[in-house]
Amino acid sequence: MDALHSAFLDQMQEILPDEHQQFVEVLNGEVPVSIRRNPIKSTELDLDIEANVPWTSDAVYLSKRPIFTLDPSFHAGAYYVQEASSMFIEQAIRQHVNLNDSIRALDLCAAPGGKSTLVSSILNNNSLLVSNEVISSRYKILIENTHKWGNCNQIITNHDVKDLSHLKGFFHLILVDAPCSGEGLFRKDKKARTEWSENNVSLCAARQKRILAEAADLLAPGGILIYSTCTYNKHENELNAAWIEEHLGLSNEKIKIEDAWGLTAMDYGYQAYPHRCKGEGFYMSIFKAGADRTASKMKIKSKGDKSLDILTKKEVEQVQKFLAKETPLTVFKNHLEELCFFPQALKREFQFICQGLYRYHVGTPMGTFKHNKLIPHHALALSNLIGPTFPTLELNKEQAVSFLRKETLPVSEAMGQGWHLMQYNGLNLGWGKVLKDRINNYFPKHLRIRMQG
Repeated sequence: MDALHSAFLDQMQEILPDEHQQFVEVLNGEVPVSIRRNPIKSTELDLDIEANVPWTSDAVYLSKRPIFTLDPSFHAGAYYVQEASSMFIEQAIRQHVNLNDSIRALDLCAAPGGKSTLVSSILNNNSLLVSNEVISSRYKILIENTHKWGNCNQIITNHDVKDLSHLKGFFHLILVDAPCSGEGLFRKDKKARTEWSENNVSLCAARQKRILAEAADLLAPGGILIYSTCTYNKHENELNAAWIEEHLGLSNEKIKIEDAWGLTAMDYGYQAYPHRCKGEGFYMSIFKAGADRTASKMKIKSKGDKSLDILTKKEVEQVQKFLAKETPLTVFKNHLEELCFFPQALKREFQFICQGLYRYHVGTPMGTFKHNKLIPHHALALSNLIGPTFPTLELNKEQAVSFLRKETLPVSEAMGQGWHLMQYNGLNLGWGKVLKDRINNYFPKHLRIRMQG
């Protein structure tokens, strides 16, 4: 096991003088396992649930870590495997944001998607979530996890925060889970220990200030900014929080926490220590913009995205076969010629946000037309858009894993031909097309299970 850096130990000795030994022992102990259920995909989970995560709805601890890769419910997006402490952001949102309003939210450093899926589950259907990730490889993972979660009122962008400057005064809620030195990961990611240095802490703190300064300009009057890290040191946490209040014109806000949670209130924010609560190292502080700042006027310089298309009558007929009746969605084609769906009520926001951007992904891909027939996209299968009468095939666990490995499934005479949703415990896994002698498996090749067992 990699040893902890001596300078890090000295730092924690200063922070926790009476609990230092207990803290170090916990870092070398067992890592808690927690998941958060998807509220739009309720089902009984075949997991050993131990207890609820107290500060988050729909989240539980597991008594042991299963092989998630071999659980069809995981691939269906029934839950997200997420570290418990990081779910604490839910309290900041619920206590400072009116969730009955139509909220425009931004998760600025969003990959792999844990906090974005949490925010998506809290906001109502009239709200909009923009999830941004600057690193291209992580952006692709963010898209996959967003599709798996199933909501369509989301835009995913792959830009530096400075590229979003046209959105000044636009967002009611901004989450900055900033890249950090990763001290809170030392228990579950031993490699993170070898990458730590005092110099890296200083570099991270400076980079965080740059990101925060750009992000603060995007807040609407009265908007809420949540700043978080997975680390312990004062430079990235409390000192940066003090800097936000002093230099960015935002007021520090508090929340109510329960003593039983084991979380620690600091001068500006809240700290999770793994020896005090059941979770990893995590820091969060909350800030509010004044009412005197200028709100965005949402000026659209052109006619909007030129890829917004009106479908032909035949295309509409094909589309309606898959969707719930009277689904109020805007349809457009992306750069891959895929039909994509986005809530009609948010069309103007979509056009405003995406003007000037060149790496973004909007809503839910539905599929592509081939010979006037719609080939459905995997994301559509995992969405909440499909009509309740669409044909399904319920699979047992063995069959479901076989489908997720992209293997051929047997066909029976009782099956009707054509597109079917492959399901496990009522959860959509993907598409299969039933023919006379076989079922063509349309599960994406790059997502298939390769693990044996």
